[in-house]
Amino acid sequence: ETRKISMPRFSEWAAEQRSASSTTQPQNVACGLQGPQRFLVDNSSLRSDSSGLRYRSSPDGEKNRTLKPVAWGRCVWGVLNDTQTWLKVKAGRYLPVMVQGCNVLKLQLDDPEPFEEEVEEILWMRPLKSLTGSGSCYEIVAEKAALRRGPSFNAATIIWLSQGDAVELFGWDESWQWRQCLEPRKRLVGWLLLARHDAALVQPQGDRAPPWRP
Repeated sequence: ETRKISMPRFSEWAAEQRSASSTTQPQNVACGLQGPQRFLVDNSSLRSDSSGLRYRSSPDGEKNRTLKPVAWGRCVWGVLNDTQTWLKVKAGRYLPVMVQGCNVLKLQLDDPEPFEEEVEEILWMRPLKSLTGSGSCYEIVAEKAALRRGPSFNAATIIWLSQGDAVELFGWDESWQWRQCLEPRKRLVGWLLLARHDAALVQPQGDRAPPWRP
């Protein structure tokens, strides 16, 4: 007696293959996806003093200083090239994925807010509206220091402070590296980094010894 072996339908087999391939596909791979993707312009590794990342007119081209740089902490939409080294935002506007060995573009997998613009600001970078604790008088000892909108190198710079400028410092951030800062002349409020590369950026007024840091 001849036994009949039931064979799965091709459509069922194809569906199983698609399902298997989707489960083995890495979640963070940016290449091979259709359409533009959303990237954070990130300064957390590079820690540049610049205001943002400048466009290039073409891959491997010179910086285009006629265009305003994309501020740190903002997001851009674009398409990566085949080598994933350049992001094309639009014709004549390219951003490097890495600068000086540091990744400055990070793929954002979360869903963007509806109706967001081509360039949009990260929500946690809202400006500081209130100060906590009692203030202490300090002065800038570095050649320059950035007063930022948040306790992060990705936060936009409000103003550059110069050596000798007086400031008033208030509460700390969770890392104990940043403090809330009041610039008294223009009454600007933001966040100030206390030290960088083991060198103090501020010290108590009238105190020539290095300031205490936790």
